Amino acid sequence: MLISLSWCGKAEDLFLRANATGTDNGADWNNAWSSVTKIQWGSGTGKVGIGDTLWIAAGRYGQIDLTAVGTNVGQVSIRRADGDQAACTNTLGWQTSLDDRVLIELLGDTLATTSFQIQFGNTWYVSQGVAAGGNGTSWTKAWADTTQINWGLIQPGDVINLSGGTSGKTYSSFAATKGGIAGSPLTIRRSSEAGHDGVVTINSAVISIQRPYTILDGGLRDKFVINVVSATNYAARGSVNVHPAADYFELRNASVVGDFSGGFGHSVGIAAPHAIVSRCKFVKSVFEDMLNFTSSGGSLTIEHSLFLTNIHTDEIHRDVMNPYVSGGYDLTIRGNIFVNAGDVFLIQNPTPLGNIRIAYNLFYDTARAFAFGSGNQGAASVTAHNNVFYNVTDSVQGYGGSISVNNLKKLTGSANVRQDDGSIITNLLWLNVANPLGVDGLPFTSDDGFNLTTGSSAINTGVSAAETQDILLNPIVGNPDLGAYEFQGN
Repeated sequence: MLISLSWCGKAEDLFLRANATGTDNGADWNNAWSSVTKIQWGSGTGKVGIGDTLWIAAGRYGQIDLTAVGTNVGQVSIRRADGDQAACTNTLGWQTSLDDRVLIELLGDTLATTSFQIQFGNTWYVSQGVAAGGNGTSWTKAWADTTQINWGLIQPGDVINLSGGTSGKTYSSFAATKGGIAGSPLTIRRSSEAGHDGVVTINSAVISIQRPYTILDGGLRDKFVINVVSATNYAARGSVNVHPAADYFELRNASVVGDFSGGFGHSVGIAAPHAIVSRCKFVKSVFEDMLNFTSSGGSLTIEHSLFLTNIHTDEIHRDVMNPYVSGGYDLTIRGNIFVNAGDVFLIQNPTPLGNIRIAYNLFYDTARAFAFGSGNQGAASVTAHNNVFYNVTDSVQGYGGSISVNNLKKLTGSANVRQDDGSIITNLLWLNVANPLGVDGLPFTSDDGFNLTTGSSAINTGVSAAETQDILLNPIVGNPDLGAYEFQGN
């Protein structure tokens, strides 16, 4: 919960733990206040005031009467104990069992409460196959499908866990009609708990994301599969349909699998002003493109994701993404792998895009990697550095002002790899160019085919390009190496 109040005093962390047996002064987990009646509100050391955070351990606490808190304006954070927060874990008496569900009731309906911004951080549960009629408060009382989620209960900061069971579970499409706030998103995720961490599959006519600060997170891309199907169309933006009001959307650790069902439209369509696609896998498209972003202004970041097999024999022109909107936005394409992906980014904006940054990507057996097509009006800037373009028809096409640094390019049919200035470079000693994902078939690992080996002429021969990590998130050591993979030694 986040409650806006006001006092004067130095910010500090204080602690509430049901039935604590220490000195009851709120100083740490061992000496936490043992009930809400023991909390000291106000200014000064040992009291919860402006700028302070009250951490609450798992348990039931009854009622807090907010009318006793005061009417001044300011901010006090009241938060559930969180194992990801150093303020909790580095405090005397911490144990993982403190990070669990908190039940508390807030009272008070006066002028003092009108300025409160209350953010609840509850955990909810969805498990396909359980008995219908659950209230979502535990695995035994879980909602039986995503269609059963009671969105009226969902608040900013909440987490909705989807069970994969031990051998996988399949869920229906859904409309997320609630979201989060800045600093406290709503997270819809595959459970990582033992017995519930199997593969989660969503067969999506449309997953509709309607409110801001919503995160869809599968934890592991191959264990969270969104099967996008042909029940949508261009007007609906995509089988994952992110509405204009769903600003600051994030799609993480998911596999989005299309079926080449034809028509125009997209597997994932984002109309929100700001969005991030991170650590995902896209296989085929459901309609024309894998991704679409239609916001005017804002930004889209696509990072550390894998895009596969988007070339088909039908008549549809298939791209990873084909921006065609009436307003510019910033586009960052960082640390991705594109294999057999057709035209990857085809820019046809009728007005200029914003700043485009293409860094530490591998484009392999694609058509044009980044092309400014017919009708485009360019962009404010384009930078392309430390990319590998291998067996592509072109790298960055149609934008004369592009700033290119440390890239390596081999066009389809050419026997040579060239640097940005067109000079031939030999003795690269890539690990295995015939197998970009390596023998394990997994992207972003040390056996990826374009890792450098000892003695490569690419090592330490680049120039600084303002990046600190390569495609594998390895650190840049000394001068950057040419291409997307930074040599890390034997």
